Amino acid sequence: MKINEAYEAYRSSPSETAMETLYPLVKAKVESVIGRIFHEENEELAVTITGDVLMTLNRFNGKARFSTWVDSVARRMCHDEMGARYKAPEFLDELSVKERNSLFSVEDPEASVRLRELFNQLDTNQKALLSGKLEGLSGEELGGLFGITTHAIELRWAKLNPKLREILGVSRD
Repeated sequence: MKINEAYEAYRSSPSETAMETLYPLVKAKVESVIGRIFHEENEELAVTITGDVLMTLNRFNGKARFSTWVDSVARRMCHDEMGARYKAPEFLDELSVKERNSLFSVEDPEASVRLRELFNQLDTNQKALLSGKLEGLSGEELGGLFGITTHAIELRWAKLNPKLREILGVSRD
């Protein structure tokens, strides 16, 4: 049985048996979301989120497929968890001195000095955003760190880019 069918069966006749059928399907969907976001398996988090999803079944309004709703709720809960794990200033503080220095490892000593000056002119969130970008984190991962959407990360990055170019004396051309 598929997740949408299992939900319809539960909705039409809420029973322990229907919930026993629905639970593993919701948990599998949640585990898939966790895998996509965290790139790891996390049984404890899967059980917690699955329980939370099932406790909020009354919020499902039927405007989307049930599986889509579960995916959306699970993603939001994963991003909340990611935000709780990694707050932006803490993320920056977690970088060791060696890792911070590697951010500025440039062959040209003058460029390295300019990068250090640039970094010192940024506020904490801008430093965390720049560090995350330099570390190769995706917009979704950075959004989770900051507790904001990927679109908001793109906007912050777009606002930071001109400042970076100005400080570094680099033109857009």
